[in-house]
Order: sequence, then C-alpha cells, then structure tokens
Amino acid sequence: MKMFSSYHTFSLLAIALVLAFAVPLKAQNTAEDYLKAHNRARARVGVGPLVWNTTVADYALSYAKQRLDCRLILSNGPYGEVLVLGATDLSAEEAVTVMVNQGADYFYDTNTCREGKRCEAYKQVVWRKTVSLGCARVINCANGGSLTICNYDPAGNVAGERPF
Repeated sequence: MKMFSSYHTFSLLAIALVLAFAVPLKAQNTAEDYLKAHNRARARVGVGPLVWNTTVADYALSYAKQRLDCRLILSNGPYGEVLVLGATDLSAEEAVTVMVNQGADYFYDTNTCREGKRCEAYKQVVWRKTVSLGCARVINCANGGSLTICNYDPAGNVAGERPF
C-alpha cells in the first residue's frame, strides 16, 4: 500500500495574512492539553492513547518558526501533520476540536470523506498506528488568531487503510 507522505496529509485550509510579530510557541498549552484532547477522540473509536514525543514537538516548533506568516503550508517532513488556523488564539482543546469535528464528514464503511468535505485531519488524530505526537503554535497571526501545528509519528492516512 502506498503511504501518503506528509505533504499529502491534508490540512484545514484558510486564508492567513503576514504579521511581522507572530510568535512561535511550543506548548503554551501544555503537552497534556494536546494529549487529553487527542486521546478523548481516540478512546471514542477504541484506539489506544498517544504519548508526547519531544523530538516530534521540537520538529513542530522548528516548523512553526518558519511559519510566522501563518500560511497553511505543509512542511513535507517525516511526520504526519495537521495545520489549523484559528480566527482567534485557539487553545489546544479548541484546535484539536477543529480536527475532530471533521469526523462528522468521514464514512468508515467506505473510508471516504463526504463529497466536497475534508476529513483527513480527523483520520490522522484517530489513526490506530500513530503512537506519538508533538504540537506547537504561532500566535498573533494577522487575523488576530493562531496557527496550530501537530505532527504525528508514525504518519497516518495510508492509502487504502482505515484509520481504526
């Protein structure tokens, strides 16, 4: 089966403007905040919990420093990746909720998304074979919001496989 590289792991799309004083943050919300939100969603579908991975979190932070413009551009790196642009300064809980809400547009039986909708972020959150994550944020985006970057190891969204 062909595995999508991280540039194929789709992100939520939105428009971001450049702001010179955007700031990258590693877990302004704690690692535990990201883990709790992810693991609640995973438990609902019978998937084991994730653990925080400092190497993956450092990767997310490094990429956040390159995304001070808050543009939704995937890193094309070695991990699964989800980007969430918030119109406000999203907490870890709120950012993960955006990802998980895509589950309403995912059909397990056919392993497809509702026509015209995205569900790849949800699938990455609940991907059974993913065991760890790390997240970082850029705050003070031009829209007054934030960009959350979560990376996953190993990456999910393997073509032809169901997430759980």
